[in-house]
Amino acid sequence: VSLMPNFRLLSYPMTADAPVWPGNPPAAQTKANSSIAAGEIANTTILTLFSHSGTHFDDPKHFNDQGPSGFQLGIDHFIFFKPLVLDIPKSDDEMIYRDEVEAFAGFLAAADLVLLRTGWSQWRDLEKERYATRNPMLHPEAARYLMESFPNIKGVAIDAASIGAPEKVEPTIETHQIL
Repeated sequence: VSLMPNFRLLSYPMTADAPVWPGNPPAAQTKANSSIAAGEIANTTILTLFSHSGTHFDDPKHFNDQGPSGFQLGIDHFIFFKPLVLDIPKSDDEMIYRDEVEAFAGFLAAADLVLLRTGWSQWRDLEKERYATRNPMLHPEAARYLMESFPNIKGVAIDAASIGAPEKVEPTIETHQIL
């Protein structure tokens, strides 16, 4: 008898019509490579996935040329044993501020992954453009607080297309660089 860890799927399907950051290509594209109907021995497909779409992680290189790419990180970087969901409801273009995150300090000390649940995911299928362009984001000071105060945290996630927001370029860059 062996016990298996408890796994949770946190991903959306990668599809051509999935919402993406403004200006990004589709999340997933397929193209026929060979086909039995055309006289070939098998049907094969070329699948192209854009790295910054759908449910994804931003590797350190995303906003830092000196940072490692995702494939250079060890598998332990992607395994979490103490995820913590923070319910911080937000609407269009709002920020998640440091004081809102500080309210969970007692729980954050034990966490290795922070999942910010703003309620924004409700718009993913209902209003795709709104979901991709008007999302709430983590304020840089809140990101700094998480990274400096809780060394066990390996990742911060949000129920939006990005931890940043298209209309807030400078704070988006700063938040990404901190995380």
